[in-house]
Amino acid sequence: MEKIVKSGERVTHVTLDGTECAVRFSAEYRVFYVKSEGSEVLVSLRSGAVRGDDGTLICPSGGSVGYPHMRHVNTVYLTGTGDVTVFAGNEADAAPFKSAAQGGGAASGSGVSQGYVDSRDNAILDAAKEYADGAAEKINVKNAIACDTKPTYADGSITYVKGGITYTTADTETWFYYNDGEELKQTIFVDGEEFTITSAGKVDFSEFVEDSDVVSVYTGSEGDTSKIPDLAALRMLDAKITGNISNPNLLINPDFSINQRGQTEYLQSSYTVDHWRTDSRSTLQLLESGAKRIYASDAYSGEWRAFAQYVENLSLTDTYTISVKVTDVKGEWFIPTATNNYNPLTVGINTRTDSIFSSVGIAMKNVSAGDYIDIEWIKLELGSIATPFVPPDPATELVKCQRYYCKQEKINTVSIINTSYANVSANFPTEMRTTPTVTIRSVSGTDNTISYWDSLTDAVSDVAANLASLTHNGFSSISTNNGFTADKVYTFGYVADAEIY
Repeated sequence: MEKIVKSGERVTHVTLDGTECAVRFSAEYRVFYVKSEGSEVLVSLRSGAVRGDDGTLICPSGGSVGYPHMRHVNTVYLTGTGDVTVFAGNEADAAPFKSAAQGGGAASGSGVSQGYVDSRDNAILDAAKEYADGAAEKINVKNAIACDTKPTYADGSITYVKGGITYTTADTETWFYYNDGEELKQTIFVDGEEFTITSAGKVDFSEFVEDSDVVSVYTGSEGDTSKIPDLAALRMLDAKITGNISNPNLLINPDFSINQRGQTEYLQSSYTVDHWRTDSRSTLQLLESGAKRIYASDAYSGEWRAFAQYVENLSLTDTYTISVKVTDVKGEWFIPTATNNYNPLTVGINTRTDSIFSSVGIAMKNVSAGDYIDIEWIKLELGSIATPFVPPDPATELVKCQRYYCKQEKINTVSIINTSYANVSANFPTEMRTTPTVTIRSVSGTDNTISYWDSLTDAVSDVAANLASLTHNGFSSISTNNGFTADKVYTFGYVADAEIY
């Protein structure tokens, strides 16, 4: 099903019938807003997507959703039933509908959108101010108790120590003041949740997110009231993070699990595990632990890219977050970004937020020969907040990788036309990025050679795919200068390479 939107129009209506509908606008946009009057609607920028795939959103029945994305596109794919309204816009456009849910899940009871975690998540910030201003009415009171230590809360009761004597109270509209080292702290409990701030009012919630993202400045009857953090927004954000609701990973094969080339070690300047490439001063080794070890092959006193993936269609002016899990490191290694903000990688999960290059990965600096870094995965996501790494589905990831590189061990049909040409049926498993370079390979692994069908031994050399028959999807003939034999039956394999060099 397809809906073609008239030239210049940015709002359209479509009635879905349960099958996928491609809604095509005449121009390209950076965000699509979808409102459903019927069933839940699956929203994707890719045809054939199913619920749970990376990059899919769910618009709830009777609700709406906004889908910001990394590049300009003109088509959004919808699957559901009933009437749907679609608005195409850019980042500067205000949302025409109120978002209800995102990220492949249904709307939560909070009424605030969930899924795409970013500092631009205005729904969270709006909820933060609303809750914080309400909480401030309880917090902004004159009652206060000076106590010896920080009070505790359990089962509706507050326990505190004053003058060495322990007291309990159910009052939740009282400040408790106490010394914590050299700082004066004050704590209050609201709805069973604790607020603790210093006397100056500075709230440190950096473990979750920048203060400015989730605080509200209350300016009610007490004009000097401190910044009050929004627990509702923090709980929501924390649930997103711990619940593995994650932004899409823009990298292919990010955990290096697809290895069609089949080697355990790779040399300099070569493609290695699928879609990842070493540079002229680095090699790659696959460790038994599952991590990938990048070696510095010689000493180098400057900065040099060591292991990277070329990412198509990135907007190099946007802000991205790169995360990498490091399990061991010797020497200085870092994540190169557009501003070249050098920070050495350490064991654990490292993150960098910046504009980036079209090549994303790991670089070395001032290394000695034999220095190394072991990594388990890399994540690239749009925006300034790092969300959890979710291992990709291997079958889906293999198809993504085969767009750039694929191989087949044995072709079953070789029909001899004459001594120079033969018809074959070689269909690639998926449409490749561009017309690939094809290497014919015998069953024993000899390049540019085919095998006898019965013995599987090498038969004819100097064999190539016929370029006239070669497309993004396969090839249908092979040729040789060494002569096919009409009464012989042959077989062969191939490697098709459409990687970015």
